[in-house]
Amino acid sequence: MANPIYKIYVKTSNVIARSPVCKKLLNYVYPVIQPIMQKANTFYISTSDFLFLQHKNGVFIRPDMIVRYMFLEQHYGKADFSLDAVSIYEKMQKPRQKNNTAQFMTEKFYRLIESYEKIGYDSSSAVSVDKNLLIRDGSHRTAFALYFDLPAIPVNRTNNALPTDYKNDLFDKAGFTDEEKQCIYNKLSQLLDKHNQPIRIVLPCDAENCIDNICADLELFGKIVGVQKHLCDSNQYNDLCKAMNKTKNIHAKAENPVYIVSLKLNSVAYAPLDNPKKPVIQATNDIKKLLASKYISAADAAFDKVAVPCNFMENSNIVKILKSAENLYAKL
Repeated sequence: MANPIYKIYVKTSNVIARSPVCKKLLNYVYPVIQPIMQKANTFYISTSDFLFLQHKNGVFIRPDMIVRYMFLEQHYGKADFSLDAVSIYEKMQKPRQKNNTAQFMTEKFYRLIESYEKIGYDSSSAVSVDKNLLIRDGSHRTAFALYFDLPAIPVNRTNNALPTDYKNDLFDKAGFTDEEKQCIYNKLSQLLDKHNQPIRIVLPCDAENCIDNICADLELFGKIVGVQKHLCDSNQYNDLCKAMNKTKNIHAKAENPVYIVSLKLNSVAYAPLDNPKKPVIQATNDIKKLLASKYISAADAAFDKVAVPCNFMENSNIVKILKSAENLYAKL
């Protein structure tokens, strides 16, 4: 039985919340706290991570974004498909518009393009996402970020799980032909392949004696597209660790090689979100566990902190550091 005092508390709270005084107070308070709350939930995420995160139960749920991307490709003369992207866009928009025509939406898209060309991407206009980082509103902005190869995109995260989920329903309702749908999903495959950049796994110098075995194990997770080394001191190696938000320094032996294994993952799926600002590709977790468990003795315990980027944002930070380092990419 519920506590009688608690019942009184709930009833009193509800009465106060519905009172005219409280509502009037909220009218003044909300405009002040709303921008603060919104800013607290707005952050940047790698455009590559964001693209791969738009899957639900293994299915890509924003094919409308791909249509917008194709619209941009055709507008800028970069289309590698035979279909008319404008016609596809209008066909997609037609069943979704109640008050506007598909042609009106096309003209609006052209105005967005014109605005982008004048002022660039509006970083103050974040893409609205749900708690799982699935798009609620902002498909056009995401298409722009993808087309113009922006490294990161601002998102505003809400605490609910209500993404705008289109999947194939959107195309079925619009009467898309099999040829049109295939064209769109071919473009999706191209984009996913483009943004599945090889992750750079940084192995400490202690791994030199077992590098071949390590590479053989890593091939369980994808295709190795390069194995390289460069001579680094402890400061350079610590920079790599900081790029992945490592809190402890790793003291590499000066003038000993650090190995960089470039691995293109077979699958990019994300672990459940513990920290929305730091999504984790599941395969990278599995790689860390494998290296730590199998090679910890050979690596003198360094593999407990082996540098495996957990997402494409961290990977891009590693690439920047590697590009600026001397003696980099000296082939083994």
